[in-house]
Amino acid sequence: MAYKFVINAGHGQKNNGLDPGAIGATGYKEYIETKEIADLVSIKLQYNGIETLVIQDGDLEDITNKSNSWKADYFVSIHCNSFSADSHGVETFSLISTGKGRILAESIHKELVPATGLYDRGLKTANYYVLKYTDCPAVLTEIGFISNPTEEALMKDSTWDNKVSTAIAKGICNFLGITYIDQTSEQIQNNNGDDNVKFAVLGFSLKDLGACMLVAEKYSNCAIYFRNSDKSFNQDCLKAETLFVVGGTSVGHKNEKLLSGLSAKDTLQAVVNIL
Repeated sequence: MAYKFVINAGHGQKNNGLDPGAIGATGYKEYIETKEIADLVSIKLQYNGIETLVIQDGDLEDITNKSNSWKADYFVSIHCNSFSADSHGVETFSLISTGKGRILAESIHKELVPATGLYDRGLKTANYYVLKYTDCPAVLTEIGFISNPTEEALMKDSTWDNKVSTAIAKGICNFLGITYIDQTSEQIQNNNGDDNVKFAVLGFSLKDLGACMLVAEKYSNCAIYFRNSDKSFNQDCLKAETLFVVGGTSVGHKNEKLLSGLSAKDTLQAVVNIL
Protein backbone atom coordinates (compact mmCIF):
# COMPACT_ATOMS: atom_id res chain seq x y z
CA MET A 1 0.00 0.00 0.00
CA ALA A 2 1.38 3.41 -1.02
CA TYR A 3 2.31 6.00 1.57
CA LYS A 4 0.04 9.06 1.60
CA PHE A 5 1.70 12.48 1.79
CA VAL A 6 -0.04 15.81 2.03
CA ILE A 7 2.05 18.55 0.44
CA ASN A 8 0.85 21.88 1.77
CA ALA A 9 1.66 24.99 -0.26
CA GLY A 10 1.82 27.76 2.31
CA HIS A 11 -0.76 30.57 2.23
CA GLY A 12 -3.37 31.12 -0.48
CA GLN A 13 -7.09 31.70 -0.78
CA LYS A 14 -8.92 32.14 2.53
CA ASN A 15 -12.63 31.96 3.25
CA ASN A 16 -12.65 35.77 3.41
CA GLY A 17 -10.05 36.71 0.80
CA LEU A 18 -6.50 36.00 -0.34
CA ASP A 19 -3.55 35.47 1.99
CA PRO A 20 -0.52 35.99 -0.29
CA GLY A 21 1.99 35.28 2.45
CA ALA A 22 5.22 37.27 2.40
CA ILE A 23 5.99 39.52 -0.56
CA GLY A 24 9.48 40.13 -1.94
CA ALA A 25 11.05 43.41 -2.97
CA THR A 26 10.00 42.95 -6.60
CA GLY A 27 6.47 41.92 -5.63
CA TYR A 28 6.89 38.16 -5.92
CA LYS A 29 4.38 36.49 -3.60
CA GLU A 30 5.02 33.56 -1.31
CA TYR A 31 1.79 31.72 -2.14
CA ILE A 32 2.77 31.56 -5.83
CA GLU A 33 6.22 30.12 -5.11
CA THR A 34 4.99 27.55 -2.58
CA LYS A 35 2.34 26.26 -5.00
CA GLU A 36 4.89 25.84 -7.76
CA ILE A 37 7.23 23.89 -5.47
CA ALA A 38 4.41 21.80 -4.00
CA ASP A 39 3.12 20.78 -7.44
CA LEU A 40 6.60 19.71 -8.52
CA VAL A 41 7.16 17.75 -5.29
CA SER A 42 3.81 16.01 -5.80
CA ILE A 43 4.66 14.95 -9.36
CA LYS A 44 8.08 13.65 -8.32
CA LEU A 45 6.66 11.69 -5.38
CA GLN A 46 3.90 10.16 -7.49
CA TYR A 47 6.51 8.97 -9.97
CA ASN A 48 8.19 7.20 -7.06
CA GLY A 49 5.00 5.41 -6.06
CA ILE A 50 3.87 7.76 -3.29
CA GLU A 51 0.27 8.99 -3.17
CA THR A 52 -0.04 12.74 -2.72
CA LEU A 53 -2.59 15.44 -2.02
CA VAL A 54 -1.60 19.07 -2.61
CA ILE A 55 -3.44 21.50 -0.34
CA GLN A 56 -3.24 25.27 -0.62
CA ASP A 57 -5.58 27.15 1.67
CA GLY A 58 -5.16 30.35 3.64
CA ASP A 59 -7.23 29.00 6.53
CA LEU A 60 -5.10 26.81 8.79
CA GLU A 61 -8.02 24.85 10.23
CA ASP A 62 -9.17 23.94 6.72
CA ILE A 63 -5.69 22.65 5.89
CA THR A 64 -5.48 20.32 8.85
CA ASN A 65 -9.10 19.18 8.44
CA LYS A 66 -8.48 18.24 4.81
CA SER A 67 -5.27 16.40 5.70
CA ASN A 68 -6.91 14.52 8.55
CA SER A 69 -9.99 13.62 6.49
CA TRP A 70 -7.72 12.22 3.78
CA LYS A 71 -5.94 10.20 6.49
CA ALA A 72 -2.47 11.24 5.44
CA ASP A 73 0.49 9.26 6.71
CA TYR A 74 2.73 12.34 6.67
CA PHE A 75 2.36 16.09 6.17
CA VAL A 76 4.91 18.50 4.63
CA SER A 77 4.27 22.26 4.54
CA ILE A 78 6.33 24.48 2.24
CA HIS A 79 6.93 28.18 3.00
CA CYS A 80 9.17 31.12 2.13
CA ASN A 81 10.68 32.96 5.06
CA SER A 82 10.64 36.74 5.49
CA PHE A 83 12.33 39.19 7.83
CA SER A 84 14.93 41.61 6.47
CA ALA A 85 16.83 42.02 3.20
CA ASP A 86 19.90 40.58 4.92
CA SER A 87 18.18 37.49 6.35
CA HIS A 88 19.13 34.33 4.50
CA GLY A 89 19.08 30.56 4.50
CA VAL A 90 16.85 27.52 4.90
CA GLU A 91 15.39 25.97 8.03
CA THR A 92 13.07 23.07 8.74
CA PHE A 93 10.66 22.59 11.62
CA SER A 94 8.98 19.74 13.46
CA LEU A 95 6.67 19.96 16.45
CA ILE A 96 9.10 18.28 18.83
CA SER A 97 12.75 17.23 18.64
CA THR A 98 12.01 13.50 18.63
CA GLY A 99 9.82 11.07 16.71
CA LYS A 100 9.04 10.51 13.04
CA GLY A 101 8.32 14.17 12.37
CA ARG A 102 11.82 15.11 13.47
CA ILE A 103 13.41 12.30 11.47
CA LEU A 104 11.48 13.36 8.35
CA ALA A 105 12.55 16.97 8.92
CA GLU A 106 16.18 15.89 9.18
CA SER A 107 15.96 13.88 5.96
CA ILE A 108 14.43 16.74 3.98
CA HIS A 109 16.77 19.37 5.43
CA LYS A 110 19.81 17.25 4.68
CA GLU A 111 18.92 17.38 0.98
CA LEU A 112 17.72 21.00 0.89
CA VAL A 113 20.87 22.66 2.17
CA PRO A 114 23.29 21.39 -0.50
CA ALA A 115 20.67 21.55 -3.26
CA THR A 116 19.90 25.23 -2.65
CA GLY A 117 23.42 26.26 -1.73
CA LEU A 118 21.93 28.52 0.92
CA TYR A 119 22.97 29.07 4.52
CA ASP A 120 21.96 26.29 6.89
CA ARG A 121 19.78 27.78 9.64
CA GLY A 122 19.29 24.34 11.09
CA LEU A 123 16.54 22.09 12.37
CA LYS A 124 14.11 23.69 14.79
CA THR A 125 10.93 22.99 16.71
CA ALA A 126 7.82 25.18 16.68
CA ASN A 127 4.24 25.07 17.87
CA TYR A 128 2.86 25.93 14.42
CA TYR A 129 -0.82 25.16 13.89
CA VAL A 130 -0.27 22.75 10.99
CA LEU A 131 2.34 20.83 12.96
CA LYS A 132 0.21 20.65 16.09
CA TYR A 133 -3.20 19.77 14.67
CA THR A 134 -2.41 17.22 11.98
CA ASP A 135 -3.06 13.61 12.98
CA CYS A 136 0.23 12.44 11.45
CA PRO A 137 3.93 13.33 11.70
CA ALA A 138 4.34 16.80 10.18
CA VAL A 139 7.15 19.02 8.91
CA LEU A 140 7.32 22.67 7.85
CA THR A 141 10.24 23.87 5.74
CA GLU A 142 11.26 27.43 4.93
CA ILE A 143 13.06 27.21 1.58
CA GLY A 144 14.67 30.66 1.74
CA PHE A 145 13.97 34.33 2.48
CA ILE A 146 11.71 36.03 -0.05
CA SER A 147 12.63 39.28 1.74
CA ASN A 148 16.23 38.79 0.57
CA PRO A 149 16.51 40.08 -3.03
CA THR A 150 19.06 37.42 -3.98
CA GLU A 151 16.95 34.56 -2.65
CA GLU A 152 13.76 36.07 -4.10
CA ALA A 153 15.45 36.05 -7.53
CA LEU A 154 16.28 32.36 -7.08
CA MET A 155 12.65 31.59 -6.28
CA LYS A 156 11.59 33.09 -9.62
CA ASP A 157 13.96 30.74 -11.48
CA SER A 158 12.36 27.46 -12.59
CA THR A 159 15.74 25.68 -12.50
CA TRP A 160 16.09 26.53 -8.81
CA ASP A 161 12.49 25.44 -8.19
CA ASN A 162 13.36 22.07 -9.66
CA LYS A 163 16.38 21.74 -7.36
CA VAL A 164 14.28 22.57 -4.31
CA SER A 165 11.42 20.23 -5.23
CA THR A 166 13.83 17.41 -6.04
CA ALA A 167 15.57 17.87 -2.69
CA ILE A 168 12.28 17.70 -0.79
CA ALA A 169 11.08 14.66 -2.75
CA LYS A 170 14.44 12.93 -2.37
CA GLY A 171 14.48 13.64 1.37
CA ILE A 172 11.03 12.08 1.68
CA CYS A 173 12.07 9.01 -0.30
CA ASN A 174 15.22 8.61 1.78
CA PHE A 175 13.11 8.78 4.93
CA LEU A 176 10.86 6.01 3.60
CA GLY A 177 13.80 3.87 2.46
CA ILE A 178 12.87 4.30 -1.21
CA THR A 179 15.55 4.81 -3.86
CA TYR A 180 14.63 8.14 -5.46
CA ILE A 181 14.19 8.11 -9.24
CA ASP A 182 14.18 11.37 -11.18
CA GLN A 183 11.62 10.87 -13.93
CA THR A 184 12.87 13.58 -16.28
CA SER A 185 16.47 12.38 -16.29
CA GLU A 186 15.39 8.78 -16.71
CA GLN A 187 13.20 9.55 -19.71
CA ILE A 188 15.90 11.60 -21.43
CA GLN A 189 18.32 8.72 -20.97
CA ASN A 190 15.83 6.33 -22.52
CA ASN A 191 16.17 7.95 -25.95
CA ASN A 192 19.30 10.08 -25.71
CA GLY A 193 21.35 9.89 -28.89
CA ASP A 194 18.82 7.80 -30.82
CA ASP A 195 18.37 9.15 -34.37
CA ASN A 196 15.13 7.22 -34.96
CA VAL A 197 12.85 8.55 -32.23
CA LYS A 198 9.19 9.05 -33.10
CA PHE A 199 8.24 11.46 -30.32
CA ALA A 200 9.90 13.88 -27.92
CA VAL A 201 8.71 16.64 -25.59
CA LEU A 202 10.40 20.01 -25.12
CA GLY A 203 9.25 22.00 -22.11
CA PHE A 204 10.05 25.70 -21.85
CA SER A 205 9.74 25.72 -18.06
CA LEU A 206 9.92 23.18 -15.26
CA LYS A 207 6.66 24.70 -14.04
CA ASP A 208 5.05 22.75 -16.90
CA LEU A 209 6.61 19.45 -15.80
CA GLY A 210 3.23 17.88 -15.07
CA ALA A 211 1.93 18.75 -18.54
CA CYS A 212 5.12 17.38 -20.11
CA MET A 213 4.74 14.14 -18.20
CA LEU A 214 1.18 13.68 -19.48
CA VAL A 215 2.30 14.08 -23.08
CA ALA A 216 5.24 11.72 -22.62
CA GLU A 217 3.05 9.03 -21.08
CA LYS A 218 0.56 9.35 -23.95
CA TYR A 219 3.25 9.02 -26.61
CA SER A 220 5.29 5.92 -25.80
CA ASN A 221 6.83 7.30 -22.61
CA CYS A 222 9.01 9.45 -24.85
CA ALA A 223 11.93 11.61 -23.80
CA ILE A 224 11.39 14.95 -22.08
CA TYR A 225 13.79 17.85 -22.54
CA PHE A 226 13.74 21.27 -20.94
CA ARG A 227 14.99 24.60 -22.15
CA ASN A 228 17.86 25.99 -20.06
CA SER A 229 17.84 29.36 -18.31
CA ASP A 230 19.90 30.81 -21.20
CA LYS A 231 17.14 29.60 -23.60
CA SER A 232 19.33 26.88 -25.11
CA PHE A 233 18.19 23.24 -25.19
CA ASN A 234 19.52 19.79 -26.03
CA GLN A 235 19.41 19.53 -29.82
CA ASP A 236 18.74 15.78 -29.60
CA CYS A 237 15.04 16.56 -29.24
CA LEU A 238 15.02 17.84 -32.83
CA LYS A 239 15.81 14.31 -34.05
CA ALA A 240 12.29 13.15 -33.15
CA GLU A 241 9.78 12.73 -35.97
CA THR A 242 7.25 14.71 -33.91
CA LEU A 243 8.21 17.27 -31.27
CA PHE A 244 5.67 18.48 -28.71
CA VAL A 245 6.60 21.97 -27.51
CA VAL A 246 4.97 22.57 -24.13
CA GLY A 247 4.56 26.04 -22.68
CA GLY A 248 6.53 27.84 -25.38
CA THR A 249 6.83 28.96 -28.97
CA SER A 250 8.12 27.38 -32.17
CA VAL A 251 11.69 26.08 -32.24
CA GLY A 252 11.63 25.42 -35.98
CA HIS A 253 11.03 21.67 -35.96
CA LYS A 254 9.48 20.48 -39.24
CA ASN A 255 6.70 18.61 -37.40
CA GLU A 256 6.15 20.30 -34.07
CA LYS A 257 2.97 20.48 -32.04
CA LEU A 258 2.60 23.60 -29.90
CA LEU A 259 0.83 23.04 -26.57
CA SER A 260 0.92 26.39 -24.82
CA GLY A 261 -1.23 28.90 -23.00
CA LEU A 262 -0.98 32.19 -21.17
CA SER A 263 -0.49 30.37 -17.85
CA ALA A 264 0.60 26.94 -16.63
CA LYS A 265 -3.09 26.13 -16.14
CA ASP A 266 -3.88 27.06 -19.76
CA THR A 267 -0.94 25.00 -20.99
CA LEU A 268 -2.14 22.00 -19.01
CA GLN A 269 -5.59 22.39 -20.56
CA ALA A 270 -4.04 22.45 -24.03
CA VAL A 271 -2.34 19.17 -23.22
CA VAL A 272 -5.50 17.61 -21.81
CA ASN A 273 -7.31 18.52 -25.04
CA ILE A 274 -5.06 16.21 -27.09
CA LEU A 275 -5.21 13.24 -24.74
